[in-house]
Amino acid sequence: MFFEAGTRRAFRSSELLGKTGLLVGVICNHCPYVMHIAPTLSKVLNALQELGFSGVLVSANDPIAYPQDSPERMQEWASQFSISVPYAFDEDQSLVKRLFSTCTPEFTLFSAERKAIYRGRFDESNHKNGIQSTGCDLLQAAKDYAEGKNPENLFLPSAGCSIKWKPGNEPEY
Repeated sequence: MFFEAGTRRAFRSSELLGKTGLLVGVICNHCPYVMHIAPTLSKVLNALQELGFSGVLVSANDPIAYPQDSPERMQEWASQFSISVPYAFDEDQSLVKRLFSTCTPEFTLFSAERKAIYRGRFDESNHKNGIQSTGCDLLQAAKDYAEGKNPENLFLPSAGCSIKWKPGNEPEY
């Protein structure tokens, strides 16, 4: 179950699933890697929706240690960047653990049958390398799958900020 930040509106993954699949993006408000892709993220989410993928963005950072990642601030962030999908807060950090997520941003594409078909980076750009963000790696995997092909790259490691785990909640992976 997903709870949208700010509104606390509940969603089940089955309700979010598009005809082609679902994107789950693990992000947060303050990460410079996320801020680098933020201006492009809305366009990529719209392109994914045209391919039949729905989406949800998730933040799991500890809002006590990182108040800029609180649910209230998440809603502001989503509005600032015209995000058209739910931005959910993973309060107990269980979803990001089930995804084996380690950093933000990190994306997982699921098929309509709920099988992971891509995991990893948005693209090769980041705030340090001067490459403009396009979302090309994520988009290519989605396009390949929507055309009936297996994505060429099933996993492209993402670079970013570590997830800010609540004390004692750090995963063993």
